[in-house]
Amino acid sequence: MNLWHIFPESILRVNGILYLPYLAAFLYVLVLLMLVKFKEQRAKLLLFVLATAVTNIIIIMTLGPGMGNVLIPLLLLITMVLPLLWLIPHCITKNRKNTYIFSIVTIAGWVHSIGWVAWIFALSRS
Repeated sequence: MNLWHIFPESILRVNGILYLPYLAAFLYVLVLLMLVKFKEQRAKLLLFVLATAVTNIIIIMTLGPGMGNVLIPLLLLITMVLPLLWLIPHCITKNRKNTYIFSIVTIAGWVHSIGWVAWIFALSRS
């Protein structure tokens, strides 16, 4: 089973896609600031930061030929979906502050994952 087929290789055709890690770094600074400021959401934000840190460590440790076909794409999908699962109930209840918090976290997760996918695809083609 190869989960890399979930992500299209055509994302490499997007101009500037390889600059996404810079945007992700900025968004993670925002997430860390929210982690300090909003104490009621600290557990979820800390879980997100730890999940992305574990994802980064595993990707860096396994980077190269024979990179995983299941674990790494699954971790990137979790990074994308986890904050989205937290965002949906706050959108339904129309809680503006938490919707704002988890919108930023969701965007950070998506940018992080798409950035890694673009770099992995670019490295695999070189």
